[in-house]
Amino acid sequence: MYICELLLQVKTDSYLVESPDFNLDFCFIGNRDEAIEALAAELKTTLQNTLLKGEELPKRQKVRAAKKNEDVITLALDIELPPEGLVTLDQAAQILGVSRARVSYLVRKGRLEAVDGKRRFVTRESVSEFAKTPRKAGRPITYAYVNLEQEET
Repeated sequence: MYICELLLQVKTDSYLVESPDFNLDFCFIGNRDEAIEALAAELKTTLQNTLLKGEELPKRQKVRAAKKNEDVITLALDIELPPEGLVTLDQAAQILGVSRARVSYLVRKGRLEAVDGKRRFVTRESVSEFAKTPRKAGRPITYAYVNLEQEET
């Protein structure tokens, strides 16, 4: 369990969150609860990556006193490391340079090997293999489009 304090600044249509433990500023457009949830997810991923690299977690720092339109929030994050040889969907997305939704799509299509349990993990080997395959930018050519080209020629 990792406990950290954050400073939440209310702007006109957004929230700015400061995390002194990670020297991180995070801006979110939306409501307060969504901003906190998004930051918690980002911090969890950062903490997991720090632990996977074998580095020490940052020392807990106190947040400065809140001013007008600011709140101090305390988060308790339960950090779960994946079993040996597995990575989380967020980590796979970061390694591949794609979104988490794209990783989920690749798992559904069988391009990445997943292991389901309490949480879903992807094998590090399948991520490495997929990262080696050449990819083209843009949308893939669809079957219908290929057939249209063949009929015209």
